[in-house]
Amino acid sequence: MAHIETVSVQDQSMRPWMDRFLAMIMVAGGVATVVWIAAMLVVGWQMAVVLMGLSAV
Repeated sequence: MAHIETVSVQDQSMRPWMDRFLAMIMVAGGVATVVWIAAMLVVGWQMAVVLMGLSAV
């Protein structure tokens, strides 16, 4: 009986940790997506500048 109670207490303490972990994963995914889009924009902008510079020359 005591063992079941300790397991239930562990489960209750673990559930918020899992929710926090999943939230962290979702936030990290959103940040990674924003960073990836920004990197693509910067790379594309640099490529356009290089192409304009080459065509100007």
